Amino acid sequence: KNIILAGVKSVGLLDRTVVEKRHRGSQFYLSKENVGQKRDVACRVQLADLNGYVDVHVVKSSAKDAIDSKRYNVVVATEMTLKQQVDVNNLCRKVGKAKRSLIKEITAAEEAVVTVAESNRHGLSTGDFVRFEEIKDFPSLNSLEAKPIKYMGPFKFSVKVDTRHMRSGSKSTSGGYVQQVKQPKEFKFLPLEKCVKNPKIASDMGDGKTLHSLSYALSEYKEKSGKYPDPTSPKEVQEVVSIAEKFANEVLKEVKLDSKKIWKLARTAKAVIGPLAAVVGGIAGQEVLKAASGKFSPISQFLYYSAEKCIPDSPPTSFKDYEPQGSRYDDYISIFGSKVQAAVQNLNIFLVGAGAIGCEMLKNFSMMGLGSAKDGKVTVTDMDTIEKSNLNRQFLFRPRDVGSAKSETAAKAAKAINSSFNVIAHTHRVGSETENIYNPEFWSKLDAVVTALDNVQARLYLDNQCIFYYKPMFDSGTLGTKGNTQVVLPSLTESYGSSQDPPEDSIPLCTLHNFPYKIEHTIQWARDKF
Repeated sequence: KNIILAGVKSVGLLDRTVVEKRHRGSQFYLSKENVGQKRDVACRVQLADLNGYVDVHVVKSSAKDAIDSKRYNVVVATEMTLKQQVDVNNLCRKVGKAKRSLIKEITAAEEAVVTVAESNRHGLSTGDFVRFEEIKDFPSLNSLEAKPIKYMGPFKFSVKVDTRHMRSGSKSTSGGYVQQVKQPKEFKFLPLEKCVKNPKIASDMGDGKTLHSLSYALSEYKEKSGKYPDPTSPKEVQEVVSIAEKFANEVLKEVKLDSKKIWKLARTAKAVIGPLAAVVGGIAGQEVLKAASGKFSPISQFLYYSAEKCIPDSPPTSFKDYEPQGSRYDDYISIFGSKVQAAVQNLNIFLVGAGAIGCEMLKNFSMMGLGSAKDGKVTVTDMDTIEKSNLNRQFLFRPRDVGSAKSETAAKAAKAINSSFNVIAHTHRVGSETENIYNPEFWSKLDAVVTALDNVQARLYLDNQCIFYYKPMFDSGTLGTKGNTQVVLPSLTESYGSSQDPPEDSIPLCTLHNFPYKIEHTIQWARDKF
């Protein structure tokens, strides 16, 4: 979803897993009618609808044949055992090469312009380095060191080489090749098969070696048994722990594992839940864009994220509460239990904002079943309307929705994900002028407030209201590639207004369009108009 919104050329889907009812708790493009179908076929149409400029197709060949075809620049592997990952990794390492293009024309000029054959785009960006090969009319080009290029189009670029005197009397030449030359910064990645035994772990949210051992153990267990351990079977979970301990002792050497953590996480490994999938999917999507563009530094080589703090420290005394019920929430129940799931479904939440973050929140709430029971609901408000520029990040909207209210459109899309989702959409601004709507009766029924705003004033107002009515507030925001979250709990944490953020270096677009509250905002608005 993230990659398609970013606007790559094409995305191929290869997932022949058959849709189960529980998959609908974490995959938002699966409906009741899709149960029993293959996952790639089931979600292709809705993924393609995200961005009409991206070719979204189902890969009908094997993974090996698809990689060998060299059609794809990046391969993303999910839900594979280590053995399957190693096979894919080895295929990718054989195929991956620098770009090479047949030259159609080189001009004789102070700064030569190179045009490549129209059968194949050069795929280069400004700042990439190239060298020339097999040039007959300008043979001295072949001996030059690699030179940086300037992008002029998909089939054309310029290079700072004076070709006026390389062949007298000619304005251009043809034939030969231009070869991309990779330049430092240099990254060295071991093949997956080797780095598993000698892992380089990037900054992680916990004990990296413990999580690495768990990942290996889960893969080995699935390779042997064909599944992950049953969340209600301590025997199966303990078998994973034993594999992890053996791997740590014999391969990683002198690594002391947190066996308690491994047990907790191994028990829940079968489950896939929406919020965690969103975190991992967001990180993976960024890495795909890095690899496809050749820009920015990739993660080297493993990164682990665990949310074991969501799980009680002590193992369950009885597993009856965690048994599957044949519902779309079974994965959530296997982690948190049916009592917690029932409480989530009866929550009453106020979501303020239906932009990029608001859409993600509504999607997660819908898949979790939050507010889907008789006494639960989610109220979402946003006075903004959808603009074309929103479509590259606010995935619940489509081109046909431009001009419609964000809150109403997002609520309708979230309801389509889960028909039991009780969501009410408003188009009111939250402030002193709407306290007749968001009155004491409204606030008294809330369990929490979630903000997805783009300005500080609205956050401060909601913070004051939450303090007055003694309600938790969950705040989040983004600015470019930066993001933040803050959890505000009555009597446990400081309030949002207790500390002040440093002044922003740039201004969110939504603030400029709908809520300019500083003189700098009006100046920027005028500059944009000019």
